Amino acid sequence: MNKSQIGSSRGLVRKNGDVIAIAFKAPDPLKDAPKTMAGRSQNQDTYRWPQSKEKKPLVPYYTQAERNRLPTKFDGEAIPYARFCQERNVSQWSHADPGANAKTRFRTMNMNTFTAQTTQGMPTGFTNQGIVSEKTRWLHQQITK
Repeated sequence: MNKSQIGSSRGLVRKNGDVIAIAFKAPDPLKDAPKTMAGRSQNQDTYRWPQSKEKKPLVPYYTQAERNRLPTKFDGEAIPYARFCQERNVSQWSHADPGANAKTRFRTMNMNTFTAQTTQGMPTGFTNQGIVSEKTRWLHQQITK
């Protein structure tokens, strides 16, 4: 009994030749905890059951509230409830030449370089540099049209 860690007990019991002390009941920490002044927490006071039949309380209109704003749309935004929410197989570059118009779209290098003047030779008077430069300028303008 001298090695006992309990100073007092409710009583003693002898089992199989050993003396066993019966300890006092420990107090329940939740039962004896100090109560708050209101008896309820702030969460308990402000919580509302979502399926309750009470109507929402009336509140003043607030223009900047999220429910009063128009929905925001972004470029490339995912499409909701779609299997493929982004466009697929979209190429980032264009096959067409941006500088070409309808007349010159399908003009090949063969059409640009092998003109009648190059295949048949230069007509009379094309040894003059001024005439050659004017004709070349005119051909270049025709190509870019």
